[in-house]
Amino acid sequence: MLRVGPAASVGNFIRVDYHQSTNDRAAGLIEMEENVHAPMFKHIVAEGKGPKAWSLVAPVLPLPSELGYQLYITQVYKDNASLGRGLGLNQDVFTKINPGRSYLNTMQHSRELDKIVKIRINRVLDTLRAPVMPR
Repeated sequence: MLRVGPAASVGNFIRVDYHQSTNDRAAGLIEMEENVHAPMFKHIVAEGKGPKAWSLVAPVLPLPSELGYQLYITQVYKDNASLGRGLGLNQDVFTKINPGRSYLNTMQHSRELDKIVKIRINRVLDTLRAPVMPR
């Protein structure tokens, strides 16, 4: 699991994208997320121009073939307005974070590795709190 930014809080919106890939491309998909997308989201989150947090999870059990996806990516947005503005990702941000890498070629390669099979957007109504143990 990779995570950039703080945990979600009440009132935030969470977008979850479920990604499916063929078994022979799953490793390339995870590598792309770790080496290309995670650094970009670290930059975007730090600038406050898109989501306030981003995470990548590649479940091991149950098996991806049983789940219907290899990984899921979570984006946390402060409110509905920031969700509507989107990622804040563009070619300038990409080039700044990935010097020497072709934006167009990388985005094309990313599209070849997987497809998003499901998107869910939820609003955080409450957060789990650990019970206080009596002394």
